Amino acid sequence: MFAWGAISHMVLPLGEVGIQPLSEEAAITAVFKDKIKGPGLYLYPYSQDSAALPSLGSRITLAVGMVVLAIAGHLVPLWNWYGFPAPFVAAAAVDAIIGVILGTLVISRIALNPRRA
Repeated sequence: MFAWGAISHMVLPLGEVGIQPLSEEAAITAVFKDKIKGPGLYLYPYSQDSAALPSLGSRITLAVGMVVLAIAGHLVPLWNWYGFPAPFVAAAAVDAIIGVILGTLVISRIALNPRRA
């Protein structure tokens, strides 16, 4: 995977697809330097309105969908090709799904109630 990633980004143009230069980069950079006062991770566009965020149910559904894809790509082959016991694979799948749901709840709680400095 690492070798393919290196080839696809360094030899083939796949690493640059869709990337565009900024028009008037100097002016935009000047505004950033003026407005951004310290290091950090900045989101754009950013909304303080929690109604603009996806619902908790939507976030959980997305997270569970992603973990189901991971289960299909990782755990199912362990059962199918390597003979791992089905109860082991099922328990690992349930563990992953519950972990993702709990993680989504915690991250959502933090995102909706950030501590103000």
